[in-house]
This record gives sequence, C-alpha cells and structure tokens, in this order.
Amino acid sequence: PLDPAEPAREKLLWAAFDEIYRHGYQGMRIDTVLENAGLTKGALYHYFANKRELAYAVIDEVVRVYLKQAWEEKMFSSDDVITELQNVLSELISLCPEVLSLGCPLNNLAQEMSGNDEGFSERLTALYTEWTKALVEALQLGVRSGTVRSDVDADSVAQR
Repeated sequence: PLDPAEPAREKLLWAAFDEIYRHGYQGMRIDTVLENAGLTKGALYHYFANKRELAYAVIDEVVRVYLKQAWEEKMFSSDDVITELQNVLSELISLCPEVLSLGCPLNNLAQEMSGNDEGFSERLTALYTEWTKALVEALQLGVRSGTVRSDVDADSVAQR
C-alpha cells in the first residue's frame, strides 16, 4: 500500500501514526516523530509542508489502507461475516494490545479534530462513510447466505 520506493516517507507516516494514536494530533510532537523515524527535519519537509499535511497523509495512507485491508477485505473473505468480524477483532487485539487501553485510532482522532479542522472532518467523515457502507454490504451478504439473521437491519446495525 505505501510506496516501498520511499522508505523515509513510510517511516514518517508510521511514526506520525503512532504518535497521533498515543497522544492525539494536538499532542503529536514533530521532534518525537523524527526521532522515532530516525530522520531529520529536512526529510520531513521534503515530503510534507507541515504537521497538518503529515497528519492528513496518515489518515489517507495509513488509516484508510488499514481499514481496507484489515476490515473491509476480510469481511468479504467468506459468507460468514460475523466470524470474520470476530477474527479481525481478535487479530487486532493480538497484534496491538494497546487498542484495549487506547481505543480506536479513527474514533479518537474524529473526537479530537472533526470540529476543529475542515480537512480532518472531511477525511474522517469519508472514512466512516466508506467503512459503514462496507459493513452494510457485508451484513447484507451474511443475511443472504444465512450466516446473519434475516431480521437484522444492516443499515441500522452498521450505524451503531
């Protein structure tokens, strides 16, 4: 998903994701991102004009890709949507136990920044819309295949 030809950029994105996840956008310190990525300010400004642009790229290129790969693609990997969702959650907790204490990175960022910055709001709203749409489609597939009860309202469940 991230361009392997640009390892420095990828390091910046992942270090920024980790810092935003642990401390929020407003608590993210560029010096810490650079230290964790093992890079200089010159490398940062080669790829991103400022902290906000870096955070937008984290949303667009890290969070969006994660949602597609870890959630959406796996939800459609079989007709048994409920089991696939359970597997995704189990894998997430196994790979990132911090999620139990830190919560959902997307939700955390939405709560912190949606009302403060139009760029964040637009990106986060688009992600929620994409994710909800995929969940609706997966639940409808489950209803059709019989792995989800037929009385389940996919739209209502996906919105919760």
